[in-house]
Amino acid sequence: MKAYVRFSALAVVCCLLSGCGGEPEMTSLQLKSLQEREFESSKKTVFACTVSVLQDLGYLIRTVDYKGGLITAESPLKTSRNYLTWNKSHERVGVSAFVDEFPKKTTVRLNFVTNDVSEHWFGRDTTEETVILDPVIYNEIFDKIGEGIFLREGMN
Repeated sequence: MKAYVRFSALAVVCCLLSGCGGEPEMTSLQLKSLQEREFESSKKTVFACTVSVLQDLGYLIRTVDYKGGLITAESPLKTSRNYLTWNKSHERVGVSAFVDEFPKKTTVRLNFVTNDVSEHWFGRDTTEETVILDPVIYNEIFDKIGEGIFLREGMN
């Protein structure tokens, strides 16, 4: 019985140290299905709608390369201060979009990343970047791009 208890305790400790029980990582295929959407429209239309939607959502467009299909943008900087510790933190969401054209379809792949910077009163700053994996965010933006394509093509 003592051996069983020791083995069980050892198994629990190994499980905790190896990180089992946490959130499983997404496979590259799962990540691609979350971040990518196909549209039956030209690259020109999809590219323009993607830029427009990001601007409508308040993102500041930083880079636009139509030929390469790349768009980068950032949200405005949000700053907060903790007056008890005199620490200051900054948060910004960055997004990159890759628009690629295939016969009869165009794909858009979005990648959202949160960038958190904490400034400590004693001069040591910490930075943490986290990929946003919330499907609601991606679906809402892809829906808005689709609506923009529908409206833009309806005007022609």
